[in-house]
Amino acid sequence: GPLTASTLVARWFDEKRGRALGIVAISASTGGMLVVPIMSLLIERHGWRWAVGSTGLVIAAVAALLALFAIRERPAGDGGHATAAAEERWTVGRLFATRDFWLLVLSVGLLLAVNQALLSSLVAYGSDRGFSAAQATALITAVSASSIVGKIMIGLLADIVDKRLLLVVVAVLLDLFLGLLLLHPGFPVLIIGCLLAGATIGGVSPIWAALISSRFGVASFGMVMGLTVQLQMPLLLAALRFIGGSYDRTGSYEQAFMIFALIVPVALIAALAIGR
Repeated sequence: GPLTASTLVARWFDEKRGRALGIVAISASTGGMLVVPIMSLLIERHGWRWAVGSTGLVIAAVAALLALFAIRERPAGDGGHATAAAEERWTVGRLFATRDFWLLVLSVGLLLAVNQALLSSLVAYGSDRGFSAAQATALITAVSASSIVGKIMIGLLADIVDKRLLLVVVAVLLDLFLGLLLLHPGFPVLIIGCLLAGATIGGVSPIWAALISSRFGVASFGMVMGLTVQLQMPLLLAALRFIGGSYDRTGSYEQAFMIFALIVPVALIAALAIGR
């Protein structure tokens, strides 16, 4: 979904592409906020098999109808489309031999991995701190809500600010959030931290897509993003496995958060090393 949507947006928009990518990225946040309560209600009333099956059928039907009748490629006579068609396409071998490709994989992959690990453990972290179930859930709600704002803001900035520097800012704010979690603040302070962290977590996706289109061009956008997704997947899986295993061994998330706080600067350095 994100891969095809980002590729389509990159082909459609030449000017203000960052803004467009940020708006489209919002769908992941808003979709999660809408679908999860509906899924919970369906599971409660009809069981998880019926809920998962019916939801899958509805999503498949809606996506197919939109793809066939509502969404279209840019007209062949459009200037931007012609420019994209004239661009030199990257080959897999050439990409693998390009330093900036691996720097992009490393920087974005590490940030996404840490983000996913944090999201998977935030409710449990709140429960361990003695917060009520409602308060612990509110931490995720705060992150999700602010990520919507973050995607728009970062998308707007991606059109006017060096995208590498935006990635650095996101990394710095993520490290500050990890430091805040290690300090065990009270609930009000932690909610504020989650609101700020949500903006950084949501901002990675539009920067990632904008960097690909500006560095490797629109014609090869889908292939480049698809390859980065595959190469980043081991990082995401490793981070999720590590944070769970670390908690099982130590009884807290402190060790994992400290390791992640040391990993994020590696993403920051890799982002700065990407060529203009």
